[in-house]
Amino acid sequence: MNDLHTANLVRELATATGASAVINPDLDRNLVDLNRISAAMTHAPAFLLALDRALARGLAIHPRMTVLFVHGWNVGHPSVDLGFGVRPDNSDDPPAVSAAFWEHELQDLVDACTAAGATATLGARYPAR
Repeated sequence: MNDLHTANLVRELATATGASAVINPDLDRNLVDLNRISAAMTHAPAFLLALDRALARGLAIHPRMTVLFVHGWNVGHPSVDLGFGVRPDNSDDPPAVSAAFWEHELQDLVDACTAAGATATLGARYPAR
């Protein structure tokens, strides 16, 4: 399924938070899945270069950055699933983020989503790293 509203959503998120954004407005994810580095390297190296430039600009100003890859989800209601390589209830697999990030920044994001009327979960559906 295509991410029909994702580009506009990312524009709104970047504007609301003052963040920078690298947006794929029209490349069909059925042809190139930008969530897979190997596919991006082969079929969309310009995306990776744009991401690299955005990170370099941000890190020249800030000591650290959080990168969110936003893509559509096949549901009919506003929802967010934050995947980090492990489900919160699986203690055998270490998360790809620090415990402090998991407990504070992610909780703030989940709370903000909830306040905006969107269901927010941590790795409930897509725990990919």
